[in-house]
Amino acid sequence: MKLLHLLTLGVLLFMLNACRRELSCEDCPSPQTNTIIDSLSADYPFQNGYCAGSSLGISIPFHDSVRYSGKDALVDSLQLDMPVPGDQQTQGSCSAWATVYAAGSYKAHISGGKPYSDSSLLSPKFTYNQITKGNCGCTSITDNLYLLQTQGASSLKDMPYNPNECLLQPDSLQRKKAEPFKIKDWLIVDLTNLALIKEQLSHKMPVIFSTNSDNGLCKLKAPFIWKQRTGDAKGHALVICGYDEKRKAFRVINSWSIQWADKGFAWIDYTFFVENLKDPLGYVITL
Repeated sequence: MKLLHLLTLGVLLFMLNACRRELSCEDCPSPQTNTIIDSLSADYPFQNGYCAGSSLGISIPFHDSVRYSGKDALVDSLQLDMPVPGDQQTQGSCSAWATVYAAGSYKAHISGGKPYSDSSLLSPKFTYNQITKGNCGCTSITDNLYLLQTQGASSLKDMPYNPNECLLQPDSLQRKKAEPFKIKDWLIVDLTNLALIKEQLSHKMPVIFSTNSDNGLCKLKAPFIWKQRTGDAKGHALVICGYDEKRKAFRVINSWSIQWADKGFAWIDYTFFVENLKDPLGYVITL
């Protein structure tokens, strides 16, 4: 019996030492180490895809501009409940991702009061393919907004995103299922008025805009605040979904996957935001 007790004690001591070794932090990263690692592949395409004007061949009706009321008591920090950032991959579809997927899905989420899902996340393919018609180039924010208002958009479940084509058009069933996601209206925002932008965010309206993206944005590192231009730049559409007065920056959602920057999100310094705009006008989808 005594021998059995000694053997049992020996096993327990062995297991305890093994656990201590397993839980030791000799191989753990330092608390000062950046734990968010850029895991994008070295050859990630970093596509853009914003262009001004309209290529639909129609005259888009005039839309009013948002007026700054100055009556709202703005909080110091705010972040809207956006969908998980998407991934445009090799296609220049950022305007569709920003307008339809990010802003459009958020509008459906807020209006319906339901969690995000494949059946409520809107597909950028629905508008992008109708605009490009096989010529997979850039699209404008206003073209995407026009189609979102007049037709709605299919869900990702009904029309999955495929970065390798832009010719396939929505069929009758996809168009029918798109109708419930029509937006009522959209308004123009003066992006040089930072208080106006913050006011829209406080009203639960993310702001769609275009900027001059560069290598600095592509390779953004912690603390993920974009503050200056690095190298050549191209037009890129994003969505403002928050702000923070301590950072003096706007929070944006991108379409370069959740491996980019802060899980697909980043910050843009207030001053640099205005200086680096591709177009001084942005857009909000009204609730």
